[in-house]
Amino acid sequence: IFPAGTVIAASATIVLAASDNPAGWALRYPAVTPFGYFSGKLDNGGEKISIKDPAGNIVYSLDYDDQNGWDTAADGSGPSLKAADPLADPDDPGNWYSSPPPATSVVLNEVMAENVSAVANGGTYPDWIELHNTGAQTVSLAGCSLTDDSSPRKYAFPADVSIPADGYLVVWCDSPTNALPGLHTGFALGRKGETVSLFNASTARVDVVTFGLQLTDYSVGRTAQGWKLNTPTPGAANVAVATAPASSLAINEWLANAAPGSDDWIELYNRSASPVTLQGIFLGNDNTVQQINSLSFIAPNGFAQFFATERALAGPDNLDFKLPAAGGRIVLYDESAVELERVNYGPQAEGITQGRLPDGTATIATFVGSASPGASNYLINYAGPVLNEIAASGGWVELHNPNGTAYDVSGMRLSTDLGQPAQYVFPASTSVPANGYVVVNLGTLDTESGAVYLLNTGGQLVDSVAYGFQVADMSIGRNGNQWALLASVTPGAANAAAADLGTSGSLRINEWMANPTDGNDWFEIYRLRQFQFASLSFIGGNNFVRVIADADPSDGRNHVNFNLSAEGESLRLVGEDIIDSVYFGAQDPGVSQGRVPDGGPTVASFPGTATPRASNYLPLDNARINEVLANPQAPAEQAIEIYNPSSLGVDLSNWYLSNDPRDHRRFRIPSGTFLPAGGYLVFQASQFGFVLGGYASLSEADSNGNLSGRRSVVGFSQTPLGKSVGVVQSCAGSDFVELTAPTLGGFNAGPRVGAVVISEIMYHPPTINSNENNIDEFVELQNLTTADVTLDGWQLRNAVSFTFPTNTAIPASGFLVVVSFDPAANPGQLVIFRSKYNVPDEAPVIGPWRGNLSNAGETIELYQPTEVLVDRVAYDDLAPWPTSGDGDGNSLQRNPDMWTWEPGFGNDASNWHADSPTVGIQNSIATPQAASIIMRGSGTVARR
Repeated sequence: IFPAGTVIAASATIVLAASDNPAGWALRYPAVTPFGYFSGKLDNGGEKISIKDPAGNIVYSLDYDDQNGWDTAADGSGPSLKAADPLADPDDPGNWYSSPPPATSVVLNEVMAENVSAVANGGTYPDWIELHNTGAQTVSLAGCSLTDDSSPRKYAFPADVSIPADGYLVVWCDSPTNALPGLHTGFALGRKGETVSLFNASTARVDVVTFGLQLTDYSVGRTAQGWKLNTPTPGAANVAVATAPASSLAINEWLANAAPGSDDWIELYNRSASPVTLQGIFLGNDNTVQQINSLSFIAPNGFAQFFATERALAGPDNLDFKLPAAGGRIVLYDESAVELERVNYGPQAEGITQGRLPDGTATIATFVGSASPGASNYLINYAGPVLNEIAASGGWVELHNPNGTAYDVSGMRLSTDLGQPAQYVFPASTSVPANGYVVVNLGTLDTESGAVYLLNTGGQLVDSVAYGFQVADMSIGRNGNQWALLASVTPGAANAAAADLGTSGSLRINEWMANPTDGNDWFEIYRLRQFQFASLSFIGGNNFVRVIADADPSDGRNHVNFNLSAEGESLRLVGEDIIDSVYFGAQDPGVSQGRVPDGGPTVASFPGTATPRASNYLPLDNARINEVLANPQAPAEQAIEIYNPSSLGVDLSNWYLSNDPRDHRRFRIPSGTFLPAGGYLVFQASQFGFVLGGYASLSEADSNGNLSGRRSVVGFSQTPLGKSVGVVQSCAGSDFVELTAPTLGGFNAGPRVGAVVISEIMYHPPTINSNENNIDEFVELQNLTTADVTLDGWQLRNAVSFTFPTNTAIPASGFLVVVSFDPAANPGQLVIFRSKYNVPDEAPVIGPWRGNLSNAGETIELYQPTEVLVDRVAYDDLAPWPTSGDGDGNSLQRNPDMWTWEPGFGNDASNWHADSPTVGIQNSIATPQAASIIMRGSGTVARR
């Protein structure tokens, strides 16, 4: 806090320093005397810095980042970030640099991010970027690159590309599937704004432009007065478009009391027949004014929506303030801070907007059920079918026609996201009978925080319902004039009565994670014996819901407005009175705590067995599920094998087996069942009476059938006919995978190593000028057979997602490499990749995958189209995994078995080493590994 009377002289600068080490700061910057010291520290991952007046109102703010176009050389390498122009957009990555950019004659000249029908290329209308060589000599672009994110080499120019003196080059922003002319980046541009950067062959950023809201069939281009709205002129000099003044704008619609999971927003309307530049105007509420600094525009007689989130870093259409639901004002100013328009509003109902009707006029209306952000305002005049029943877990929605005549719904739409209003369009000649019903299967519906919208043929909203936590196999529906949980599902028929709901007293805070190693804090609610948690949110009997504690309820109805403290705190569940409370102390990283058994008084820690949305348990140490045969070959039955690894026998009387994580009491083991020390018991399907899928559990219970909370749990994927899955040992513990053969009643065979394996992983390539280098990541597959293996429809999952296209094959005894970029659309990057890693021509390189490989470790899985898991590697950057593959240029390489010289079991760190990449060829040879030790109850690696 600045002391009273603090004044900054005109054109003067003051420096504030972190207070944690003033002496160290003075040694680093001996010539600078700080004006003062601030507490805390600046986040290495980026955050907001604000200047506030004495009343707490934001006067100035910026949101810096270590990605998304920001100069990452300032992220731990020594330099600081400096503003090129203190009066320019403080949130523009292009306005900040760690060192002056290298001189260049090739610059970004024109960008088109919403090309619908203006500029064609081979019959398509992709986005595009134009470069201009301002110099007098031809310039080669070999090794130069373009990006719209944090990866500087997202698109690399081929070696033979150059721009003549005073010439232009257009690069199409798409991923063509056929031989379209020109260069193609492999990525598209965002019409709501992003940053485009140009890098030279040394991967130094030489030019950058950040833009905001863009208009259909207009471009933005460089002029003598800066970047302006343009008529598209690819390959030629730019032509600026005449724009109307900001006085043409109106505050047209607003939402000041958004429902949970949504944000407040403001809509502007352009009364003019010409575009209006939004850059430079101001929007404000009662106590905050924010300038729109991004290169944004509004179309002739068009609309622009801004979200009042206090999260400017979320995008150019986000504002650094919120709208008070109790009432307030919205003010619009032009670029000279002259007030253009003011709206005063009173208390707002949740989820209901107000605005002008007709658009831009003086009359204010309330739009119940007809919010229309980005479109013309209207009042509902609709008497057709309505949403009547929704089964989120079943993925279907029912409409009911309350009229005495059939109603044609052809062309009407159903959606779960107003940003994609045409997810389902009713086919032509579709009608709902008089007083009848129609059921639509929408596929997957959110079961924790969702909504369903019904729109007319013009895209206007006519009915909607938003909901929270849903109960499996139950539905919500109309019950009189309200929505309720229904006693039974009735698709295509009249709704059942409302379900009976239990009392809140049966709820318990059951599990919590206050110090996650990844993701947000969370806590879990358990119902001992249906209780309404929030609007249309329910918990089924003996069931669970997970609540995200990220202090951001706008992210969904399953989020709360606080975090959990890793240092310890209390957590209370409150209705009219306190229903339940827990207190926890300092939390270990990545370890949850909770009640065991569920809802009971005892609290335990669950290292490695956190179970959000599922029953808590502690692992059994004297009995475990050791092998499962789920796909037997006749006449064999499905079977579960139990093994006792301890030195004492155990009485299994009244314990339970199950195939359902929601019900652990599916089969009660008969009295008198004894499992000797080191012994095995096998239960057949004819005994336990249920069908095995991908889950099995063994639960300890007393003679009355009460669960203790101690359990053995296994999960598994589909297996080939006649194959079982079982426990195998690794250097870090155990895994549950497909075995080479069933061994029910004895110690397990070894894990099956398939015909195709994950043989090499580059998860953390060296950074490029401190920029994260995802484009040099790769996963290599190896074919262990002497015939080509077709991979049509196979998939990489988990860490990255990739479906192998038709006619993809790995050569006999050969290799295939999967990468993050599209080699077909980015041939220049393919040349760089093959050269960098010396990849032989006979090794196919394909991509792009979705996602990226985590530098901190992640799981990579390879599946056949039949859902059979072919290979799985859960790599890490910590021992026992090789640590020299974490950013220093080495890759992880799978070791051959010392006896067979074929790759060992993939999910075992002892079968991997780190070395210089060997992409597309045989891995390097590591120091020979010690022979695996056969442990009773599980086997070592066996071959196919």
